[in-house]
Amino acid sequence: MSSTSTGCVIMWSARCSVLEYAPRNHPNAVRMEAAVEAAEKFAGEENWLEVGTANMGFHNAVVSLSDSRRLMRSFANVLAELRLAFLKVEVLDFLHAPFIERNREVVEIYRSDGPGAAAARLAVYLGDSERQVLGAYARAGQD
Repeated sequence: MSSTSTGCVIMWSARCSVLEYAPRNHPNAVRMEAAVEAAEKFAGEENWLEVGTANMGFHNAVVSLSDSRRLMRSFANVLAELRLAFLKVEVLDFLHAPFIERNREVVEIYRSDGPGAAAARLAVYLGDSERQVLGAYARAGQD
């Protein structure tokens, strides 16, 4: 298993668990919303590098719902490694565009149906994301 693949597995597990057990009214939830809004803005400008940055911000915001500095630091390290891997991918819009709406869905479900439902949606999304990211990475000759 590559370090990129291991990072995806760690990220999946941490985010789903954190989101599932977060209170619906956690003050850091606004960070998830702000990251989605930033991604939407940058997508409109076709600035895919910044969309990727906003996407990382969304996932950092999800982990921040844990209120664990240790987990947030560990997660930031995994995201940094993945961000370096993303730089090898030439078609960033293909990589990032589908997840803007999916991040929006997670936020809306978190607010309307609660953290458990949002975590279930996120789990499906992250499975799809892992396949897409690893496929893009392999196509870039980095498998």
